Amino acid sequence: MSPYERSQKQDAQEQLTERNYWYSDDDMISVLKKRISEEKLDENLQIIPPAAFKADPLNALVEYPNGKSKTIVPVNVDGNHWVSLVIFNDGSKREGIFVDTCGSAIPKKLRETLQRLDIQVYQPPMRQQFNSVDCGPLTIENLVNIAKLDRSSGLPLEKLSEGIGAELLRHTGTREAEGFRRKHSNLLHGRAVSQKKENLIESQRLVVTKKAVEGATSKAAAEALAKAYIENRTEKEAGILSAAAGDKARKEILSREAASEAAAKALDQAYRSGNNDEDAKIIAEAAGDKARKEILARETKSEIAAKQILKRRKLKRRKVGKFLIESPQSSMSPAPSFIARPRSQRSK
Repeated sequence: MSPYERSQKQDAQEQLTERNYWYSDDDMISVLKKRISEEKLDENLQIIPPAAFKADPLNALVEYPNGKSKTIVPVNVDGNHWVSLVIFNDGSKREGIFVDTCGSAIPKKLRETLQRLDIQVYQPPMRQQFNSVDCGPLTIENLVNIAKLDRSSGLPLEKLSEGIGAELLRHTGTREAEGFRRKHSNLLHGRAVSQKKENLIESQRLVVTKKAVEGATSKAAAEALAKAYIENRTEKEAGILSAAAGDKARKEILSREAASEAAAKALDQAYRSGNNDEDAKIIAEAAGDKARKEILARETKSEIAAKQILKRRKLKRRKVGKFLIESPQSSMSPAPSFIARPRSQRSK
């Protein structure tokens, strides 16, 4: 069963905010209507339902516009990908803008249908999507933004399509799609339901992180404590060294999380700025490394105290070593041992 077929049976209320949820026909239409109403684009605009367009694209493009100046078409390609098509009708001719979030060309069947109806369509070169599930939320926002296009300037649609392409590229990547998912869930089901879902996801993530931190901290602290006792440390020194080891383990986990978050943000920004995959990856890795180093560089009181303890021990060893080298006794044979004698044989 394809993602398209599976999604028809899922309840969208609790699913829209799920990262791997694939938008169904009903989701696309329901959210689009809400977004169009929110942006006050209802006048002179018509939506062609995905099912109707899929059944007979030619007839849908003829019947549904109904004299409207703008026609929005969420097109489902092969049952597993959403793309955007917006057609403008100024009375004398029909032109359109096509956008595929993955940057693919207009599908052959769709291109042939548009050619039969003498509809010239322009496609700005762009790519917003880097997984297999974010096409739905991104396509909805693309359709709305294209429909908002102001043609009063008199510029050819081909030129306007280039500008809208640059505008849409500002919304690239998984983080942007996640934001749209939350927005769409809010529109359909109200803020309370969506916020409850967000809080649940965030609390689960924090619990997992907390357990990982606690586990690593406890283990590192216990190992450091055992080592300190083996080295005959005092109770106070052992406690400081154990706390420092725990702090270090905790920071390592938190630094990895911070690095991951910083890298994701940098990756989205890099794609929005038009960088290719290789450059975007380099930028993301650099941002992640920087975030990780910043956290690791923050020393705790216990770590500073542990350094002082280890430094004192090192200096003590150096002094002892220096004494052994400089002492005349160090080059002599060991001092003779004293033998205990009976009291009667001891000299008076």
